[in-house]
Amino acid sequence: MLKDSRTHLSQRVFALTVGITIVLMAAGGGFSYGFVFNSILIPNDAAATFAKLQSSSMLFRAGILSFLGVIVCDILCAWGLYHLLRDANEGLAQLSAWFRVAFAATFAALLSFLLSVLPLSEHAANAVQIHQRLTTFNDAWSLALVLFGVHLLLVGYIVATAGNIPKILGFLAMFAALCYIGTSIAALIIPNYAFYKPSVEAVLSAPMALGELVLGLWYLIKGGKAEK
Repeated sequence: MLKDSRTHLSQRVFALTVGITIVLMAAGGGFSYGFVFNSILIPNDAAATFAKLQSSSMLFRAGILSFLGVIVCDILCAWGLYHLLRDANEGLAQLSAWFRVAFAATFAALLSFLLSVLPLSEHAANAVQIHQRLTTFNDAWSLALVLFGVHLLLVGYIVATAGNIPKILGFLAMFAALCYIGTSIAALIIPNYAFYKPSVEAVLSAPMALGELVLGLWYLIKGGKAEK
């Protein structure tokens, strides 16, 4: 009985880790990318981007710090999900964790483009170079989301077939994963995809965000608790 109690306690700790980190990532990512980055990077306009950066210098730095927090949460979430899902499918749980860690490592490397902008932001002559680096970060990060998409697809499959978690959560995660993978590949292979991107994101942004967030909220509220 004591061993069972400790097992449930451990599972609850893993579930809380996953739930809390997913909620924090949703908030941090929404702030850093949705609010800060998208308000500073003006497509095809280096001068306007430089002006935005000049007027939002501290906000830009706060966005970078928030991105760093998201990366830490990514790694903690991968660790927690592995421990929660390994009993259902050890091999896929481990593979999904490594995909998320690979995404976090790639994300961390891409932050060098944002950090390199800071010393350039003092002179208007660097406007074109700044715009190029911000655009490169944006394009490379979008492509790196394929790694996250594969992770989420594997997690969704395990959840949908585990039997102890509502299957709908797994299907939502898999749908969101396919959206991440599809939009990232589309940006790579479809000419002038930037023209269609706002319309695509308007349709898919909600399911992409909710696919993992709903799963995180379930773990936060119910995951890892002993059945009565």
